[in-house]
Amino acid sequence: GEEKTELIARSVVKDNTMTPRAALQTLESCEKEFFQSMTDKYGFAGEIYLRLIYEDAPYYYIGVIDRSGNTTAFLLNGETGKILAKRQA
Repeated sequence: GEEKTELIARSVVKDNTMTPRAALQTLESCEKEFFQSMTDKYGFAGEIYLRLIYEDAPYYYIGVIDRSGNTTAFLLNGETGKILAKRQA
């Protein structure tokens, strides 16, 4: 009486989708002052959350959390690395 259903998931990552490392490096180069402000003699003092989102095109959500718990969120085009939005909360 058990039925098997096989699903095949397609990857949203295409040849022109940036790697997570490339997306983060692009953000760091565009937001040098921001990342320098979160760096001390011991290195980077924060947390980074990175998520690939796909809705008609790939996008990266990158959330940067400082020691006080404040989050700065960025939305990047997943193909070009262009910052589409920045929000501080």
